[in-house]
Amino acid sequence: FSLGLQLNVRDAEGLNEWKESGSVAVQAETFAVEARLDPEPGETPLDFGTVLVNSSSTKTFDIVNCGRFTIRYNLAVRKALRELISLDCPQEEIPKGEKRTITVTCTPTRLLEVPPERDGIMLQLFDTMSGDAVDHTIPPIRVGVTAVHNSFQVTPPRGLNFGPVEKGKKEIRSFAIRNTGIFPFEWSIFDFADPPTLGEDGRPKEPPPTL
Repeated sequence: FSLGLQLNVRDAEGLNEWKESGSVAVQAETFAVEARLDPEPGETPLDFGTVLVNSSSTKTFDIVNCGRFTIRYNLAVRKALRELISLDCPQEEIPKGEKRTITVTCTPTRLLEVPPERDGIMLQLFDTMSGDAVDHTIPPIRVGVTAVHNSFQVTPPRGLNFGPVEKGKKEIRSFAIRNTGIFPFEWSIFDFADPPTLGEDGRPKEPPPTL
């Protein structure tokens, strides 16, 4: 809005009438801090699905500045999820018309199940001119994950029994390794008397087979 203020003056004793001395122009512009999240958190949670314990999975979302001025944001992870959820850019300024893509990494270290109906990440918005936090209607981001171990089965389960074997004869027995989980894993069979050379990651230097 814009308006003019008229300045009138007179002597302190009040001997003379008020006289116009000048005018002051007053202009101001109102604005709102406007932002949105994409995807909309009220409709789409960050659901990591099933994740292998001690492995990582990532999801992303965008913070879009829809207003006319730069905004500042701050993201906070719910305390119960801080051990497994990390954000690559939890706070920053976003100029008008721009967006920031946030990468969320989930790294569970134990068996757990977090249903995607619970709030996980909260958003705060700030006016960069005043530094004050502003109210908004963006709901918290819901986070869901199920962390599991992989599983396997060896048949027969109690080792191989060759029974009596005549000297000079050869007997053959077999066993099976079955992946009963939902994730692939690497395996290696070796002679304890002649173990393979292991790399820094604890795996044999020769690529092991995958099951």
